[in-house]
Amino acid sequence: MDNLFVMFIFQVILWIILFFLIFYLRKKDSEIRRDLKLLKEAWEKKKRGS
Repeated sequence: MDNLFVMFIFQVILWIILFFLIFYLRKKDSEIRRDLKLLKEAWEKKKRGS
């Protein structure tokens, strides 16, 4: 019974880590997309200016 409880706690900890990892990666992905959009706009502006 004690072994089952330890496995349950271990799974809960892994699920929490997974949740925060997914949350972090989604946030990072949105920042990267925003940066790429700004870079693309700056590049197009530079090409039009030349």
